[in-house]
Amino acid sequence: MPKSWRKEMSEYWGRQDPRVQQYIHEREEQVQRGISQYKSTADQWGNVMKPYERYVKQYNLNPHEITSNLLAAHTILKFGTPEQKAQVAAIMDRDYGLRQFYGQNGQVAAPAHEQILSPLQNRLAQVEAQLQQRALSDASSEVERFIADPANEFASDAAPRMLELLESGKAASLREAYDVATRTDPALFEKIIEKRVQAAARPTGRPPVNVRPSASRAPSPQGERGTIEDTMREQLRQINSR
Repeated sequence: MPKSWRKEMSEYWGRQDPRVQQYIHEREEQVQRGISQYKSTADQWGNVMKPYERYVKQYNLNPHEITSNLLAAHTILKFGTPEQKAQVAAIMDRDYGLRQFYGQNGQVAAPAHEQILSPLQNRLAQVEAQLQQRALSDASSEVERFIADPANEFASDAAPRMLELLESGKAASLREAYDVATRTDPALFEKIIEKRVQAAARPTGRPPVNVRPSASRAPSPQGERGTIEDTMREQLRQINSR
């Protein structure tokens, strides 16, 4: 027996021909499908009206009539002729008292509290702009000092990578960004290696007088650390293979 039937109807249900029972079930399912098709629309309408239920009940309003009128007014104000828009504006002024919010020149007049706060807001905006300008100036000076420092010889070459690290949050300071950039940029790292190798290869001065040259050094056993150049190049090879 269909769930919508009362229990006392079970006696009559059992007397029905099976074909009639099947037909009743089919009709019941069709009704349920029809109701479910409109449920989503009804739920959406309910969600729209829910915030205004108190006003609707308090003033005995007809939500369908109000919605219809507002949609009609919106359509005319958006797509109507100037004459039609003037008529709708006059009706809305009559119903909602909008004229009090307009000045003599037809512009919307700012509420009194906004007129009072406006100068203060302008002053706050000026102060904020000054603080931002000062922060930019301080940051610019810090960057200039960092680049000019001899200890940061390759800062100009590393600048694009440093900027990327700072913007992504992977570095918290110029020093950290510089260290990471010079270690992870293969081309820049090779340039640093060449610079250090050249510095290491420069003669440090004339050898001491009356000092015998030491005996020739035996070849390093296999597996022993090589020169500075070999070590640096091995580090570069490991970076490029990552």
